[in-house]
Amino acid sequence: FALCCQCNATLAAIKRETNSWKWPVFVFFYMTSLAYVAAVIINQIGLIIGGG
Repeated sequence: FALCCQCNATLAAIKRETNSWKWPVFVFFYMTSLAYVAAVIINQIGLIIGGG
């Protein structure tokens, strides 16, 4: 499982299935935000453990 923006094909499939841009836009921003938050948390843990 990857914490990142979904590929364009996935976003297009969501758009086609829901017949709306609401969900593809939500998925794009949700997954991007989730990946960013996870990266910051992991970075902070690494700094704490490594004494950086």
